[in-house]
Order: sequence, then structure tokens, then C-alpha cells
Amino acid sequence: MPTTTPRQKQDQVKQFGKEFVDVIITGDTFDDAFKEAKRYEEEHGMIFVHPFDHEKIIAGQGTVGMEILNDIGENIDYVFASIGGGGLISGVGTYLKSIDPRINIIGVEPKGPHQCETPSLKVRLLSLVRLTSLLTALR
Repeated sequence: MPTTTPRQKQDQVKQFGKEFVDVIITGDTFDDAFKEAKRYEEEHGMIFVHPFDHEKIIAGQGTVGMEILNDIGENIDYVFASIGGGGLISGVGTYLKSIDPRINIIGVEPKGPHQCETPSLKVRLLSLVRLTSLLTALR
């Protein structure tokens, strides 16, 4: 994981992975950590499980969409999901759209380099300098 990974995420991975996971903090970006993980995989004859770019990981993320529907229990117009590598929004969006294609899936990310550059997605970048009302921003 890159050095920017929040401590809470590191702790959760250790807790759920138990003795099957070694968390190694390296590099300042995901790309740096990814390169090191691939090097480590080859050096130690291990299997790298990608954190988001794999169909089973994306399908697993879809369970978040199922939980959203179960918890809300009514019609949903919009769902906002973070964009990191794209696994969470892909899984949530795929599940929710399969249940109700009218649900709008909105990806959000902090200002900086845009990570969501997937040609299959309709991407419209909006820069919100000051947000006084979420409803105003959606119009």
C-alpha cells in the first residue's frame, strides 16, 4: 500500500487478512505500490490479487449496492461513490443499474489527477469550487 493509505484501512486489512496478509507500505502512489507488489509477487512466487481491477473483486463490491437498497428501502434517484481505482463504483453501479436502470451513479474524487479515464463510462467532469447545495449542483 502507498504511504498515503489511511491507518484505518491498513488496520482493517490486517484484521480481516490475519496471518494470510502482510501489509507492506511503500511508495507515494498506488502505481508505486503496485510495481513493488508485482516485484514482490515474482520474487516470492506468490499470487497478486488486484484490489479493484478484477471481475470477482468488482462483483464483491456490488454487495455494497445491495446493502444500500436493503437499508434505504425506497426509490433511489442518485448514488454517489468514490472513484479510486474504479472497482467500488463499477460493482455498485452494475448491481444498482441491474435492479433499477433509472438510478444515477455519480463518481466523486478529490481535486487532482483524474483517475477515472475508462472509455466505457460516460464521464463528465465538474469542478465544484464551492458547493452550497447538492441539489443545485445536480441541476
